[in-house]
Order: sequence, then structure tokens, then C-alpha cells
Amino acid sequence: MSAVHLFANRSFSLLAMLACAAPLAAADFQVTSEIFVGREAAEPAARNATSFRGQIVYDFSTDSGSITIFNTETGRFILLDTRRRLRTELSTRDLLAYAQWVRGESKNSDDPLLQFCAAPDFRVEPGEGDVAWKFGSNILTYRVKPDSDTDEEAAAKYREFCDWFARLNAMTNPGSLPPFARMEVNAHLEQNGALPKSIYLNVAPHPRFGNREFYVRSEHTFRRGLTASDLAEIEKAERYLVTFKQVTLENYREPVVTDGEQ
Repeated sequence: MSAVHLFANRSFSLLAMLACAAPLAAADFQVTSEIFVGREAAEPAARNATSFRGQIVYDFSTDSGSITIFNTETGRFILLDTRRRLRTELSTRDLLAYAQWVRGESKNSDDPLLQFCAAPDFRVEPGEGDVAWKFGSNILTYRVKPDSDTDEEAAAKYREFCDWFARLNAMTNPGSLPPFARMEVNAHLEQNGALPKSIYLNVAPHPRFGNREFYVRSEHTFRRGLTASDLAEIEKAERYLVTFKQVTLENYREPVVTDGEQ
């Protein structure tokens, strides 16, 4: 078989994997998220649009140009770098193995923050005002304002994606905090059939944050159904599977070098 035919067959298989598992469904929805770092932050540090279509989740970073495609049925992540036209793949098995390693390393660390994130022990109690729940500790605290629209099916799908995405972030961004504290929050939301509207995180002063308090909030907007524009972006992402070069995760994580840095 020629290299051209091999590439064509492999690309067709990737497209078929997505198309077969992603029928249009009434339960399709989108979440737009904005991340603000610092108490006084007026502009988001990151923006994402995440479309849930059947068994496939498409996460678009509007800042970095990266796209993450997660097939919940096959347990495969495909990461796309639209600026360098690169593609890499990971399995949920890879993420579980790495998360287990991170938990072990963090538990054995002498850093209280890492130890807590490896085995979080929150005091979960009602919040104040429109904050429904407070996940408190002396190390870090989450406060959650739920969306007024409750949807148990969407909450379950969103929790599954967020848990896997937290593990993915830990693996693709070495040095980030272990994902297990946020996963505790995700589980509580699903148990209550709730979707988050705002999530606030406070971390006590720590050397990794210049011995200052670290504060970040995320704002989320849920929309039922997918628009024609959403579907057009999904189709564009699927075309990238054919044209982007596949590389290892190590090569994918290499920093982008601009002309001025060469």
C-alpha cells in the first residue's frame, strides 16, 4: 500500500470514528467559559467554547487556537494546534496512568498544597448569597454559583468532560496542580444535577504564586442545542484531522518559536 493510500485510509478512519459517534441529538449543548485571574481582573485570561454533540466533545480555545476533541465512547483525545497545523492523540488510559503517578508523587511531596490536591479533604457547606456551596480548607477554597437551569443529563456529560479535561491539563502542562480537588467539585455538581455558572478558587499564599494568594474565577454560559455556526466549526475541526501532521505529545508540547526568537 502506498504512503498516500495509507494516509488517506487513516484519515478516513479518524473522520468515520467521529461521524459515526456524533449524531445530532436533542441533548446537544454548548458551554462558553471565561477564566479571570486575580480579584481585579476585568478581562479574561482565556476563553473556550465547548460543544457537546452526541458522544463527541469539541473544545475550542479562542485565544491559543487549539482544539481538543474527546470521543467519550472510544476514550480518545485528539489535540489540534491550528497555528502549527499539528495533531497528537492520547487515550483515557494514558491520562489515568499519569494521574495515578501524579497522585503518588504529590502525596510523597513535602508541599502541603500538593499533598492536599492529591487527597482533598473539603468542608462542604452552604455558601452565602447566590453561592450555593463552599468547599473550604486552610489550603484552598472553592465557591460555586450554579446555573439556574438544572439538567441532570447535561450535568453528567459536563462532569465527565471536566474530569477528563482536568487530567488532560495535568498531563499536557507539567507543573500544574493535580486535578483531584477540582474533580471533587465536579462530582458535587453532578450529584445535584447542577451546571456551574461561576466557580471561584482561592489558594492560600504559596511560593509557586510568589507567596501571595492566588485567585481565579471562571464564568460559564450554557446553551441548549448547537447553531449552524457551531456545526461549521465542528466540520472545520474534522477537516483538520485529514490535513494536520501527526506528532508525538513531546513534539506537540514544544513551544512556538517566533521569528524574533530565532
